[in-house]
Amino acid sequence: MKNFYMHVGLPRCASTLIEYVFFKPEYDPYQCLIRAGINPLSRLSIDLRRTAELPHITDEMCQQARDHYLPPLLNDDYRGYFVSDESFTAFKDTKGAPTVFADRARFTERFLEGFQPRVILVVRNQVSIVESYYGLHIQNGGTMPFLDYFSQFPVENLDWLPIADAFAAAVGEENLSVVPFDRATYGEAAPYNDFFDALFEIMEVEDRVSLADMPVANQSLDPDLFPAQIRANRELDPESAKKVFMILYETFPKPLGKTMNLLTEDQKKSLRHRFQQSNETLFRRFMPSFDGTSYLPR
Repeated sequence: MKNFYMHVGLPRCASTLIEYVFFKPEYDPYQCLIRAGINPLSRLSIDLRRTAELPHITDEMCQQARDHYLPPLLNDDYRGYFVSDESFTAFKDTKGAPTVFADRARFTERFLEGFQPRVILVVRNQVSIVESYYGLHIQNGGTMPFLDYFSQFPVENLDWLPIADAFAAAVGEENLSVVPFDRATYGEAAPYNDFFDALFEIMEVEDRVSLADMPVANQSLDPDLFPAQIRANRELDPESAKKVFMILYETFPKPLGKTMNLLTEDQKKSLRHRFQQSNETLFRRFMPSFDGTSYLPR
């Protein structure tokens, strides 16, 4: 039975980078997959992304996708396939926005029937991801001060354990790999050097490409420049404001590893306490070799 590797997100966890370098022939990771006998299915990934706004993928849609994409894969020379769609775990940064991961987990089970499923979920600590989403808010033309933005943020959707549980129930816990995005979790006991190395290892790709050699993709603006971009978003038309963003982004790139520190210490503690039990279970069940300190109260 052929392996079918499906990266399902989370958003703000290098999903754009993954889609760049694993699906474009000009990048080394794409070539590494090909040499390892894995075919990156970029067209399927694009078609899956088109369902992002749908609350439910129907059985008919699933069967149509299977009929269109899967029969040719059963008789080719590849040992496996790779797709990526962060919208399988995506949520919008506004209260009341629906979550779709349970539906996408059920779709994954149905769609991959006849293949050996290997689902890859990349997670990020709740403090860091809130701040990263604020960077995206500004990038997309937002003008709210951070505290106003945070007061409306759907914090209740930042529990990663139900997402992992849903996909584990769909494909089997042994077929789900959960890896952390955060550098701080990769201590001496971790089985990988970083999340990028984890992708290669999970897909049994012997070749390695350093994350440090990869292009920057969809990285947040340096937080010191947020006030300038907010002013541009308020005073300029959207096209001009976007040009300002690109100038700031390219001329003054965010230093590697720089944290935003937008949340107060009390807010950080509140988030970590809120998800303490869930994060402890997540690490114990799915990531026992990683250092989960940054996910827990300090």
